[in-house]
Amino acid sequence: MCKFQKVGVAMVLASSMAFAAWWVPSAPHGQVAFPWVVDCKDDKSKFDEADPDNECFKKLGGWWFGYIAGPEGDIGANTNGCRVDMAGKTPGSKTSDHYVQAKIKGEWVSFIGPDYSNCNGPDVTNRENGDSYLNGVLEVKLATGTGINGPAKWEPSIAALATNFSTPDGGDKGNVPPKFVERDMTQYGGFCLKYESDHAATDKLFLILGWDETDAENSPGRNFYDPWYARIPPKSKAGGEIVDFIWSTDCQKDGDASICKDFEQEGWSKKDASPITKAITKMMSVKISLSTYTPKEVNFKLYAFGPKGTCDKGVSPVTSGKNAPSVNFALNGKVLTASIAKPAAVQIFNLQGALVQSQTLTQNSNIMNLANLPTGIYMVRAPSLGYTSRIVIK
Repeated sequence: MCKFQKVGVAMVLASSMAFAAWWVPSAPHGQVAFPWVVDCKDDKSKFDEADPDNECFKKLGGWWFGYIAGPEGDIGANTNGCRVDMAGKTPGSKTSDHYVQAKIKGEWVSFIGPDYSNCNGPDVTNRENGDSYLNGVLEVKLATGTGINGPAKWEPSIAALATNFSTPDGGDKGNVPPKFVERDMTQYGGFCLKYESDHAATDKLFLILGWDETDAENSPGRNFYDPWYARIPPKSKAGGEIVDFIWSTDCQKDGDASICKDFEQEGWSKKDASPITKAITKMMSVKISLSTYTPKEVNFKLYAFGPKGTCDKGVSPVTSGKNAPSVNFALNGKVLTASIAKPAAVQIFNLQGALVQSQTLTQNSNIMNLANLPTGIYMVRAPSLGYTSRIVIK
């Protein structure tokens, strides 16, 4: 599977950090703003994808990427450990129907690796300043080829958009799969999408909860063949519509299938099927996946992604650490308010790296008045708490 793609990092403070989405495509720098990712423009990073130790690109996840799966003949050869996107461009492949494309800078381009020498897809942000190339939406084409549907073998054709939560070993290395960190996502209760899609209600376009697909101890491949998924309904409203996909541990049975609120599992593994608690507490990825046995193309536009109930509430900032910080900020006009666990010095830097304001904040004195600062982009840092993010003063 190919390495992460550079899609819209969020470092602008939302009005309420406790209730904000994780990603919108217009935000700068590329990563989904999961609470454990780092600021790709802080002092610890040179924003250098070529550096195998660079946390922003190699270790902490949060990049969107496209991938395909299905009968081997419809996929073609592997290149640098990446499965091909547009199989018709690869020697030995059988079809040109199977691909994932994204609209970057107004042009449709392959969104996964073998069109690129280093197994990466195209940049969707400007590496010099982090500006998005997406024009306010991640627009993709998910196109499947011909699958196998018979009495002895079932191999659907799959085209998908996904984001992994982390790759601490630096990502894919040849044909060795990356080692992802499991995340307990129980507290979020589900995910939201703001999107448009032209698929039919009968098409199998799913939001899939991904856990360890290489878990030999607990049946390898089970997540691939028997995942927990929610059906994504067609939405055609310009600018996108918001849908919450909610999970529950209070599940019902419908024949072999298990249903847990909006998520279900078809039950191919019968009695050995993994419970939804494993998907929720050991999650490693989220996938928007089209699965068919006959060629199909779906046009999908993603405007926002986050915990349920947040896709209309802006984007959280990224933080300089693997865990959520012990301080949160909300910016209202030129007043910065902190929710802070212990006293800490809070510093404001301009983009030239100059310290323009500093103040020690506490639980009882938690407001910074930034009225003397001109409009522009600034960095907010609380060094003793390991916190770094950006604000925009208007």
